[in-house]
Amino acid sequence: VQIICQMMSLCTKLLTCLPSELLLKICSHLNIQDLSSLSETCATLYRHATDPTLWEHAFQVVPSDLINEDPELYINILKLRRFNRMRRVYLEISPSLGEQQISALFGSLVKKRYLEEVIFGESFLCAVPADILTGFLKEISNVTFDFGTKISNAQLKALFKSIADGNKIKSLYLEELNLKGIEPKTFATAVNKLTELTSYYIVYNDEQIRTMFVEMAQSTSLKKLVFHHRNVDYVDPDILARAFNNLTDLTVNLSDLPFSNHQISEMFRQMSLKTKLKKLEILTYSYPDLWDFSFLSPNVLAKAVTKLHEVYMTDIVFSNSQIDYMFEALARNDRNVVLDLGHCDISEVSLELLEEVVEKLEPNSFVRKLKLRILQLCEESVNQLKCRLNEVDSEHREVIEDILNIRKEGKMMRFAALKAKGFIFLPQPGVSKFYQKTKYSSRCSFLRYSRHLKHPTFWRTLKLKNHVRDCKEIRKRRIN
Repeated sequence: VQIICQMMSLCTKLLTCLPSELLLKICSHLNIQDLSSLSETCATLYRHATDPTLWEHAFQVVPSDLINEDPELYINILKLRRFNRMRRVYLEISPSLGEQQISALFGSLVKKRYLEEVIFGESFLCAVPADILTGFLKEISNVTFDFGTKISNAQLKALFKSIADGNKIKSLYLEELNLKGIEPKTFATAVNKLTELTSYYIVYNDEQIRTMFVEMAQSTSLKKLVFHHRNVDYVDPDILARAFNNLTDLTVNLSDLPFSNHQISEMFRQMSLKTKLKKLEILTYSYPDLWDFSFLSPNVLAKAVTKLHEVYMTDIVFSNSQIDYMFEALARNDRNVVLDLGHCDISEVSLELLEEVVEKLEPNSFVRKLKLRILQLCEESVNQLKCRLNEVDSEHREVIEDILNIRKEGKMMRFAALKAKGFIFLPQPGVSKFYQKTKYSSRCSFLRYSRHLKHPTFWRTLKLKNHVRDCKEIRKRRIN
């Protein structure tokens, strides 16, 4: 044990003799648990193991419900030097927290100058004074009000006014909130000063939506919009189309946001001419809730799709001509595209076109579907060729059988002719009649046949004499 302790002491001394930059580099390869263990060895290693640059993304290891169980401990952890550069915090604030605890919590959070993202999950924020909440959030670039968060109208008004006046918030995620109390102009200005807005189950009024899209169509800083609303058919199709094509990333759910056919046609028409969009996602909640886009011009749709980098229209029904036009345009495109048409019918697409378009698409589930269809078509082609080959083989066998039957009948006819007396085959050119009616095909083979006899010369002469005699008899019969 003493030897081990001496070795550990020696290692510690060696580590502490290293330059600070090298020690920080070594510590940067350790996880949070190892850093915590290392910080307990000595003062020098504690100072390096708890360096704030190593703990920027480590506050997530602190349980989020600790703020409600022991607020004082949670606030003390926030005040630790190692968390001075923390980048992200997840808060679950319950109604049980008192004003003093809330004030101490946000007072500690305001001091975190490097904080970039705040997520409120199932938090009760109504007890937080609007000025304190807004003063804290105005320095944060990414703010999320997740499902279950309760916030008052006064707080929402103060927050959106702060965004409209120009704070640091660039990304805003909202879920299940009522925004009707916000003045339409303030709401529209705030939204168009963001770079990213994601909203689910939000209650708006019509004037807010109309003003937002009018300003978005003219000029906007918004790049990404995930928008769910019950009705936008009162928005002018040209304004809506220009607003959407001023974005770079658009996600809409047709179950919540039912467009009119005129609005959809105008959006794709302008998209085919000029657009800033790079990613388009049009979806629905479930497979039976499909939307029919067959009314769109196939040529316009194909041109619009080729201008995008990512296209997700998984629950949309397209006609066969639309799919062919899109695939042909993508096959001619000079860059690869992420495409997902989900449940669309590709049964009528040719094998050649499928092989061409697969080469221009980035790998995903839809591309696997296309490749599976290619394999099916190839298998069908192979099966058809096998069937045709079997048919040709059966025809070939029938012909062979016919030839064999003809040969057999010919042999039987020749055998019967040889037995019939006085019957002479018509001679073929260059072949003696004698050899035609015997088993010898020529005089040469006749002579070769007789070489195995005991007296070949005698038998050869005798047979030749008999041959001459037979020829004379044949001539006599023909003359008579």
